Amino acid sequence: MNCQRRQGFTLIELLVVIAIIAILASILFPVFAQAKAAAKKTADLSNLKQIGTATFLYTNDYDGALGDADAYGAGVQTYILAARMAPYVKNNQIWKCPTSPYKQGSIQRELVGLGNNPGGVIPPTDPCVGLGVSSDNGTNLYPDIYIPTDYELNPAMWSYQSGGCNTGGWTGGYSHPGPNENGTAANSNWVYDKQLTFTGTAKAILMIDGPVDNCIYPGAANIGFWGQTYQGMQGTGSNAVFFDSHAKFYQRAALDPFGQTTDGGSWASNPSLCPGAIGTGDRAYTGVNDGSGTMWPVWGTSAAAPAYQ
Repeated sequence: MNCQRRQGFTLIELLVVIAIIAILASILFPVFAQAKAAAKKTADLSNLKQIGTATFLYTNDYDGALGDADAYGAGVQTYILAARMAPYVKNNQIWKCPTSPYKQGSIQRELVGLGNNPGGVIPPTDPCVGLGVSSDNGTNLYPDIYIPTDYELNPAMWSYQSGGCNTGGWTGGYSHPGPNENGTAANSNWVYDKQLTFTGTAKAILMIDGPVDNCIYPGAANIGFWGQTYQGMQGTGSNAVFFDSHAKFYQRAALDPFGQTTDGGSWASNPSLCPGAIGTGDRAYTGVNDGSGTMWPVWGTSAAAPAYQ
């Protein structure tokens, strides 16, 4: 019997196989992408939870108070507190959000990489910092002392104190002491004459992922950094850790119920540009406008609306 051996696939068969692979890829790749994003979101939440736990260890040794961290405006230098807490954290990687594209840290990138502060971050030798001499490699990031940081402290909880340390440094002698976890936040540089008292540490946010801007939410007035369509480090929102150390994900609409603008306005001079934000005579304290005390920086404090206390 004479049998002819088949030499391979026909063109039609190859095209059918390729079409099937393409269809499977179109179905599976989005699923893989979603799974990867979910894993990063969970890892980010875990980082913040660990940071929240570490703050208890830190404050136990410092009479319940969190340390000085430059918090002028909304540009909080979280890397300063991260360096102070290094002995309690032991793992620098927990300060990095898995979704951040910036190796040097989003906080440092916002300050240095965009030219907002081309001289670098605040030197560790500054009288208000006092973290020692760095062998900086020329980037003005002082990487041997400062940890790359993607999480930002809640600036409403840090004060702005004249004469708090020696003059001669970048801060000009203005210190920024942190709140006391026993129940009192400092006189905020946003609020000027207001002293925030915790009404519930389980509702007061300690830190959020990604740098905030002048409108107190990433992307609002800092379009050049995150982009106008930015909704949060986790795509549709952000993870946050609270003063009681629990961490949770929030949609942007939950963190900022009454919305933001993208015109670059300042909450301090004109609160109507950033509804619900904090500033002189703004919605956080008037109690008459929609949005009073609803934004995440004042949750769990005496300035929050009743539902957020």
